[in-house]
Amino acid sequence: MSWRGESQRHSMSAKGVKTKFLRRWEDAPNYMGPDLSDHFIVFVRTRDSDLLTDSNFEYLKKQLKDLDGVQVLTFNHWGIGWIEAIMIHEDAKESLEKAEQFLTKYHNYPVFDEEDYYQREYDATVSNIASEGGVDTDTAKRVYEWLSQHNPDSLEAVDGGGGYPDKSVIDTALREATP
Repeated sequence: MSWRGESQRHSMSAKGVKTKFLRRWEDAPNYMGPDLSDHFIVFVRTRDSDLLTDSNFEYLKKQLKDLDGVQVLTFNHWGIGWIEAIMIHEDAKESLEKAEQFLTKYHNYPVFDEEDYYQREYDATVSNIASEGGVDTDTAKRVYEWLSQHNPDSLEAVDGGGGYPDKSVIDTALREATP
């Protein structure tokens, strides 16, 4: 058993809903907010979340927002800035079941919306090229296209924040891709 009681988490239920992937809210020792002990956490992101986490969070928020008992709460944190959580009240049985279904899919394949995720990755990579290369967005897109054909490994995202080709690779692409 882990320090958070992981083995117990998988046997919890909420008013007849088996919650294998949902976690019940637990107050931290220094938490000073409202009592949320009657809520389950569906998904969380922070200021420093990667593109996939942000994409998945937005997808779930959109899918669950109109269901009973669903809340999106933001908490400030001295160390990580902020935490945003999708939470569901324990009495909202249908909402909990729907969230559990989504999280079961997530457990099997951790991308809810591939199109959104890959668009975020592309946009971040173009932004990184523009920043590193000191070029405008349209030029960065042309560099991206050239690199995708001639040096695709340089576009690989390794830190969850899009690809970040180094300056020498961008300079080569600028010489080759722009008139």
